[in-house]
Parts: sequence; structure tokens; C-alpha cells
Amino acid sequence: MIHFLVVGGCVSSFGVFFKTIQDTYVCTASDVAWIPAIMAFVAFMTVPPANLLSSRFGPKPVVVFGGLLMNIGYFLTAFAPTIWVAYFTYGFLIETTTHVNGEEEPRSVAESHNLNDVTISADKVQTQEASIQWNIVKNPLLYIYALTLPISDGSYTTCLMMVYPHATDIGIPKFKAVFLLSLVGICGGVSRLVTGWFADLNYVKKKHIYQTATLANGILFCLFPFAKRYVGLAVMSGLCGVFAGSIVVLAPVLLAEELGLVNMPVTSSVMYSTSAFVMLGLNVLAGFLRDVTGDWNESFLVIGSSSMVAAIINLAEPLAARYGRR
Repeated sequence: MIHFLVVGGCVSSFGVFFKTIQDTYVCTASDVAWIPAIMAFVAFMTVPPANLLSSRFGPKPVVVFGGLLMNIGYFLTAFAPTIWVAYFTYGFLIETTTHVNGEEEPRSVAESHNLNDVTISADKVQTQEASIQWNIVKNPLLYIYALTLPISDGSYTTCLMMVYPHATDIGIPKFKAVFLLSLVGICGGVSRLVTGWFADLNYVKKKHIYQTATLANGILFCLFPFAKRYVGLAVMSGLCGVFAGSIVVLAPVLLAEELGLVNMPVTSSVMYSTSAFVMLGLNVLAGFLRDVTGDWNESFLVIGSSSMVAAIINLAEPLAARYGRR
């Protein structure tokens, strides 16, 4: 939990510094958007090697090393003379080994208490004696999740980058705009706990909760441009955290249950690789649209539409599952 509060909070609050960085280095929104894009890319692409190091040396030394790099990154960013230096200090160093996790429990409630991203390590939960089943790459269900999960997760992280600068652009005071990100985090944390508990009651299938949350977040992102008052933005920010929390906590459980725990090394590698490129593209595209249009409205519509498309693709999950069992 401390890992989530400190690391997750620092990373998620990047939007607060967006306009300051833009003004300091006299650059475009697209230039600044490369920082969270690099952060996301590095975070996901370093997971496989970080997990290998965790298996060799244990998770604690790797997490401590990652924490040191994060602190060094923040310190050096304060003295970065150009945006290009900030790409390395803020974008690369801060996100190295961010997604490393030392927890062992794979169930929904365990994941909700862990408050982390997709971090099930199959070698820690019962696959040490099992061989990696590379046949999973022939299962179309893998590609359904490999496409929809990164899009829904990437849309959410891109939204975090945009909420604060969007609010200040429409005249919301800075101290109030900052609280919008706090609402996202608070509601997201509560949602993970509640969703993990509720999902294990099995009243509703986990995949149905996941699909509903993905669609709801997509609709919510598209509605952001129409909220011109602080109350409306606050409500949407809170709901954004609620739905995103449900997605994050259910994703690793669905991967394990639908694709098999024994296949998690391959499955997670595919997910992380896809997520890295999707988040890289969405962040940069959002910044580019801000430069072209002069506001964040089109960027919200793009990530909202992307999330809704992911929800629609999810509807093919039963067909993919049926084909994969052949």
C-alpha cells in the first residue's frame, strides 16, 4: 500500500506539473506529453527484466533500487536545463521498476489490497514447476485482452495527464483543480477494495464488471468537455476513479482465470509490451491534439472513443473463448 501511495501518487500527479513544465521550457503540449508517454513505456517494458531480477535476488532489493532511481530522477529533474534532459530524468528514471511487486496473492481481494497494476507473477504463485505454455499465443482470447486492456488502461492514464490542465484552461482555480486528481485517487482506491470484495462474492461475473467499467469510463471521458463547472468536473473525476479502479483490480484476475495461471509469464509479457506502445501513442496524440485545437476537448473524445471501442471488442470474448478451447 505504501508503494502505491508514494509511487502511484507521484506518477499520477504529473498533470499538475504539465503547464509549469510547458512554460519553463517554452515548448508545446505535445513535447511535454512525451514525458508521461516515456514513463508509461519504460514502466511496462522494464517489467519482464525487473521480474527476472526479482526471481534472482528477491523483490525487496529490486524495489529498493527502483525507489532510489525514482528519487534521483525527481532530484535531477529539478535541475534539468532542457526538456530533452527531463525526458531522461523524469520519463526514464522515475518509472524504472515502478511496476515491480513482491506480493504473492493472486485473488481479487488480494489485488485490491495490493492496490497495484497488473502484477501477478506466476513464478510466485505455483508455476515454478510448470513449463511455460507457449501454445497460449494461438488463443484468440489472449489478443482480445491484449488489445482491450492496454487501451482502457492507457485511456485512463492519459486522462490523468489532462484533467488538471483542462480544468485550469476553463478557469478553475489551481487549488481546486489539484483536488480533482485527489478525487480520482481516493475514489480509485476505495473502488479497488470494494470491487475486489464484491467480485469474490460471485454475484456478477468478473468479466461483466470489467466490461461495464470499460464502457462506462469511455462514455465518461467523452463527457468531460461538456462539464464547465467545478461540481461537474469533480463528479466525473470521482466516477473516473471508481471505474478505473474496477478495471485495474479485475484485469490480472481475469487474465489468470480466463487464460490460465500457468500461462501468466507469456500472457503478462504480451500485455506489458502492448500496453507500453498503446500508452506511448495515446499520450503523445493527446498532446498533439491540444496543440492543434487549442484545448483538451478533442483529446478527451479520442480517449473516450478508444475506451468504448475496447468495450465493444470485449463483446467478442465469448466467441474467442469458444474458439480457444478447440
